[in-house]
Amino acid sequence: MKRVLVILVIIVLLLLSEGCTTPHRPPSSLPPDKTTNEIVVVTVEGVGINEDDAVRDAAVKALQREVGFYLTGRTTVSNYRLLDKTVLTRTHGMILSQHIISTSRTPGSTIKAKVKFKISKKILEDNIYDIIMFMNKPRIMVVVPERHIGKPVPDPAGETAIIHNLLEKGFYVVDQKQVKAIRYSSMVRLAAQGDKEAAERLGAEFGADVIITGEAFSESGGELMGLQTARARVEARAIWAGTGEIIAADAVQKGSADLTAEIAGKKALKSAGDELAKYMMKKIIANWVTAVDNGMNCQLLITGIKNIDDYHVFIAAIKSLPGVREVYSRSFSKGIAKIDVTVIGTSQLLAQKIRRFVKLRNYAFDITNVSMSEMTLKFTRR
Repeated sequence: MKRVLVILVIIVLLLLSEGCTTPHRPPSSLPPDKTTNEIVVVTVEGVGINEDDAVRDAAVKALQREVGFYLTGRTTVSNYRLLDKTVLTRTHGMILSQHIISTSRTPGSTIKAKVKFKISKKILEDNIYDIIMFMNKPRIMVVVPERHIGKPVPDPAGETAIIHNLLEKGFYVVDQKQVKAIRYSSMVRLAAQGDKEAAERLGAEFGADVIITGEAFSESGGELMGLQTARARVEARAIWAGTGEIIAADAVQKGSADLTAEIAGKKALKSAGDELAKYMMKKIIANWVTAVDNGMNCQLLITGIKNIDDYHVFIAAIKSLPGVREVYSRSFSKGIAKIDVTVIGTSQLLAQKIRRFVKLRNYAFDITNVSMSEMTLKFTRR
């Protein structure tokens, strides 16, 4: 029971799970407001476009106040390099239970929620991967071409090992059957070499937020005590598909022995893939946690706004949305604009807020595409 509570109510879930909150509890289910060394009970008000969003806002404020979860933009990936329980405890804590005391509608048509939270200041290291199971996490594409004893193979052992580890720990992964057709393509080769445009195109085509790509090979090592030996190397980098940013890069070498060099090579590739997957998972989690701390970056591609004054009205409307921390206009020319938005929550939640609150007098608009890091809006004159 304790394990279930820990999993269901950590702050990452509250920030990222669309429309998912802990069930309402009667007031008697919470102890009186008091503070211990590890647990505090606090009452906080939050504001959002609906009750769930308001509760999320209240949860962030509660953790800011009691645990030291500060949204300052100063957190760096290096702070999470070990991803150990000390770092997670210091930064996040977790919510053990919550009770919505009241909700009301504000003059601006947002919802205000008054919520009582029971907060623990510790996250156990064993719960890190359990937490992932309930995150609205990135969808990952793994494509690692492989040469096994000098020949390309249709069923790469290193790639399969990485996928198996990701799935086992609760990550969303693009089906390996979809990847098969392009595994040895020039596009994958370019992405593995660091071509940002190639990574972005792969992400768009397969609906992936993160791409793990690289190369793997094995070679015979000769005979040892009657067995055939082989050495293998798997190298890869993890890339945010929307921006081309490199999350992590590493290479692992392993050896193995078996009755044939082919089997030994497969075993070595699997072993290398397993080790590389563990490294990649920690780096992806660290990068994701940092994004949650500082706000997710979402680039808006806007078409159809012809007038610079209307464009400025739109930017002002985006800045006023709940949860938006920063707005930066990258370009505006001939009715096409690009805007970078840093928002607490997800791009899907940002899209909901834009649909509900953003109004331009002379325009109607449609949101035609939403991914984890990009959104497309098409404006038409009324």
